[in-house]
Amino acid sequence: MPTPRIPHSLQILLDDTVVGAVVTLINRTTGEVLRRNQVSGGRVSVSAADFTSGYTNGDVIQVQCSAQKFGFSTVTIDVTDPVQDVSITTTATNTTNSPAVNL
Repeated sequence: MPTPRIPHSLQILLDDTVVGAVVTLINRTTGEVLRRNQVSGGRVSVSAADFTSGYTNGDVIQVQCSAQKFGFSTVTIDVTDPVQDVSITTTATNTTNSPAVNL
């Protein structure tokens, strides 16, 4: 059963060169999506409890960073670790010929 109200921190660590990123988290187990704006520096903090149905141990979360660069990573929720780090290495994007992406 999902655990909707117990915080589970995901610390998204972005390249130092990324500015003004939108971070998208997709719970691959439930299909739910969260979006957060990068506030400052190369870090975005999100709680898995922010998903509408919460989270369950073992949920796979895909994390995407979109800005002038793009990158992604995945993390598997481990409730024994209350704070999980997710590092994302970004690469330059060519927006001229990029296909539309719908989530």
